[in-house]
Amino acid sequence: MKLKIFGLFLLVAGLVFATAAVAQDSNNNATPANGQDNTSTPQSNPPQQMPDNAAQETQDSTGAVVLIDPGKIYNEDPTSWVGKRVTLQNVIVEDADKADNFWVGSDKHHRLFVVKNKSNPNLAPKEFHKGDIVTITGVIHPAGDVEAQETDASSGKMGKARHGAGVFLLADDVHIASSTQHK
Repeated sequence: MKLKIFGLFLLVAGLVFATAAVAQDSNNNATPANGQDNTSTPQSNPPQQMPDNAAQETQDSTGAVVLIDPGKIYNEDPTSWVGKRVTLQNVIVEDADKADNFWVGSDKHHRLFVVKNKSNPNLAPKEFHKGDIVTITGVIHPAGDVEAQETDASSGKMGKARHGAGVFLLADDVHIASSTQHK
């Protein structure tokens, strides 16, 4: 009699175990009775919600948003970037003017105007040429006539910026990583 009860116990235990394993296998995303989701990462390390192109966007120690593609600004809503500090990392100069302000982007229809901040004397001697690879840190501003007068940008170039992205980057610092000009 004890042998029959023990055998029946083993049979029931085996069935319960098998049923639980099959149920867990077929429904990995189900929330357990305790209300906790075992499929997510631990609470001490929650997943970060990142925007599109998340691999491109981080923040540096100064709080500037670091981008490797200026298109992130001019292809989205450029006005939402006004007032934000950004660093464009290793971008290519698409064109430059006589005041050494320049454009970054992919072509004449997809670009961002960069104006050297005249209050930074270290930027004055820097010359930029098409094809230079630069890292720029500054603040995004709306492109307008008032801004053209307050900077070294010509009103014609600022007008192109206004009709293009509608904003420009006032550069506080520019590092030339690779130049196309040899002196």
